[in-house]
Amino acid sequence: NFKALSNKSSDVVPKDHEVATAQFKLLQGTFSSETSDLSVFKTLVYDESSSTISGENFSVKFNTNTGILSSFSSNGKELIKSGPTPNFWRAPTDNDFGNRMPEKCEAWKNATYNRVLSRFEVIKKSEHEYLVEVEYEMPEVDGKWEIHYRVLASGEVQVENRFTTSNSDELPYLPRFGMRMRLPKEMDQMTWYGRGPFENYWDRKNSAHVGVYSSSVADQYFNYCSPQENGNKCDVRWATFTDEKGQGLLIAGAPLLSVSALPFSMEDLNRSSRAEGHVNELKPRNFISLNVDLKQTGVGGDNSWGATAYEPYMLFPKEYSYSYRLIPVEQGDDVQAMCSRKFE
Repeated sequence: NFKALSNKSSDVVPKDHEVATAQFKLLQGTFSSETSDLSVFKTLVYDESSSTISGENFSVKFNTNTGILSSFSSNGKELIKSGPTPNFWRAPTDNDFGNRMPEKCEAWKNATYNRVLSRFEVIKKSEHEYLVEVEYEMPEVDGKWEIHYRVLASGEVQVENRFTTSNSDELPYLPRFGMRMRLPKEMDQMTWYGRGPFENYWDRKNSAHVGVYSSSVADQYFNYCSPQENGNKCDVRWATFTDEKGQGLLIAGAPLLSVSALPFSMEDLNRSSRAEGHVNELKPRNFISLNVDLKQTGVGGDNSWGATAYEPYMLFPKEYSYSYRLIPVEQGDDVQAMCSRKFE
């Protein structure tokens, strides 16, 4: 990290004021990882009647009618209220309205809400690992979204996503590609290793340096005059969401993630026009709305009356895949070591 400070005072700039800053990645590599044997943990038990996989001090439950991971608890604490579910949409920004994104990209909004469960299967891989395969058909975009949940006896859930479409030539760009879920309201302390501390997006992130930052979820929201997409963090290696006792959920990306957590739902921030809605009309929810994305299309901004983001920062229809891990975390845990841990 480099900083340039003024070496003397002037009428408008005091001495030692930061006038420029830059960050350079010096080494491309990975943290050393420790390989653990899953057999050191107690064996998993699958209850078919409730579609619940249980291990030592944790359980993961699925809704067989929707394919959704409906509950994840550890040491008696609920870590997820609902989700994760596929998501292509974002609450339109002022720039999005300027280039008519809500109209042009409506098919992706419909695909987010109108997915159809076509397959749900629980497969026992070993005494210490279960694989849950979920598949959705998405008629509006001629697409298919596959999710593999790997439930390990360590208490970790690996989430692997793959989306394909047979109509990429006819479809508009994607506003985002990711998943969203709801966390308990009390898990409102967020720490992340990624870009920050302020919001940043694919085409607006150079000034947000990579580091470890902490914030309340309430402070993640930026009070734009009208509700819209906001609060995103790019290049996130991992993020934790914990309560006042330090108990909660660790999310580790593979590869890097875009993450946002707000006390409002995406629907709360969604508007039908630029002039609709104001921040004072928003009421905090009794849950945390969490987005765990591969990426979002950039926010643009050359003008707000027609220009989109530049093409290198747009998500065009094609095959996409990404993964992340859901890991229970307690106060005092070595988060980086947990992210680096691998299992035989």
